[in-house]
Amino acid sequence: MMNDTVKSKSGILAIGAGGGNVGEPFYKADYASLFINSAKLDLDSLVDVDEKYKYHIPGGEGCNKDRKKSKELFRKDIENIINEIKEKLPGIEYLFVIGSAGGGTASGILASIKRIAMNELGLKACIIVTILPNTKTESVKALINAYETLAEIEQLKEPGATIILDNDKNANKLRINEMFFCYLDALLTNNSSSVL
Repeated sequence: MMNDTVKSKSGILAIGAGGGNVGEPFYKADYASLFINSAKLDLDSLVDVDEKYKYHIPGGEGCNKDRKKSKELFRKDIENIINEIKEKLPGIEYLFVIGSAGGGTASGILASIKRIAMNELGLKACIIVTILPNTKTESVKALINAYETLAEIEQLKEPGATIILDNDKNANKLRINEMFFCYLDALLTNNSSSVL
């Protein structure tokens, strides 16, 4: 049984492939976690995550960096997504929504999911954790997506921080994910909500 720490009141909503990569260590560390994606293949690649904590958005086989497609799939399925969050992450006060700013599934819905989660779930804060694309290896489309995603996030009025992981800062993006997990886990386990 977890102590009454911020960790015990926090949930992880990992969206898309990038979100899944960043979110998986939190799941392994016993955070309440839910992984959603429009691409079933990406969900299947999370072999250490129990199937009941994976949600495939119906009608999607990936968004292929198409934010418009992501928004449409989300709009059609929002009620089911919110119900999944309520069922899989009960009693949370803080929701960390993790996803890539440059991809497809997450980039289209990060801002919307925060707004809806704050209105529907009675949270104290919803924290967006987004990953910037590597400017040397990613497509121009990914960079445009990141710009548009950050512009949407900037307009949000709902409480909670935005944390940006920059894949340009280390050639090994898995190392960035690992460092982020270690720092945030230490903060939340030691009962510090100041980051939120």
